[in-house]
Amino acid sequence: MGGALAWTLLLLPLLLPPESDSRDLSCAVSPAGVDWSTEFGDTCLNFSGLGLRLPQNQSLRAPEVRVLDLSANGLRELPATFFSGLRSLQLLDVLQNPLSHVHGALAARCDLDLRADCGCALAPWHRVRRDNCSGQAPLLCWDTAGSQRNAHPSEDSDFYMNYEDVNLASQPVYCNLQSLGRAPVDDEEYVIPGR
Repeated sequence: MGGALAWTLLLLPLLLPPESDSRDLSCAVSPAGVDWSTEFGDTCLNFSGLGLRLPQNQSLRAPEVRVLDLSANGLRELPATFFSGLRSLQLLDVLQNPLSHVHGALAARCDLDLRADCGCALAPWHRVRRDNCSGQAPLLCWDTAGSQRNAHPSEDSDFYMNYEDVNLASQPVYCNLQSLGRAPVDDEEYVIPGR
């Protein structure tokens, strides 16, 4: 009898549904034409690829949402007011948006995980996190190929520039001038291809 109980206890975790990981975006995409005055009761909202515009003076009415996917909407900024009522939000996915501004008030929420493409718009996020969220892992941003990398907080010797490939797809490139100054003599040579 004791052996059957032991086996049941060992197999029970396999029979239960797995706990949701805040990094797993498994909610269905919401239909187009979102009415921002509607209250959403879901814990996961996926507004990916709908071409949405976020209201500047209204909060999203979703008090229980933990995962919010706003990826691939052409968003240029993340207005602080829109996110002000989302106290349970754990993961905000804004990948594939040409962000030019991310409000620092959003970054002050130290428990919020942001998925964003690397770029200069994240500078306020870095500063606020550095100053207010001690012990937090550094922000991981994503390059346009979809892989994760550590984003560096901007310093006086740092800069970003946009690289455009032959298809005119833009990608931010990070550079630190101090590290270039320490390069070995052999590595300082710059060769222009084709010349």
